[in-house]
Amino acid sequence: MSSILIASLHQEEVALLEELRASTMFRRYEEIRRLLTLYDVPRPVGAELDAMLAEVEAKALPDRARRAATSSILASLGSEMRRAEVA
Repeated sequence: MSSILIASLHQEEVALLEELRASTMFRRYEEIRRLLTLYDVPRPVGAELDAMLAEVEAKALPDRARRAATSSILASLGSEMRRAEVA
């Protein structure tokens, strides 16, 4: 495969992951998953998928972009949790 095609596919993959994480349904799923882990319930059904997505994303992003993405995700999760605590 052409290196341009592979780079394009990696960019598309990252864009799709960002769009998925920005969706309300996915954020709600993440909140539920975090709550379940607090109560030591067996791993949620989607945990395997999450692990695969994280692995793929880690390979696609350079270190600096990965750190920025992680910080962004953690910041948004923190604000979502604060909103959930207030409600």
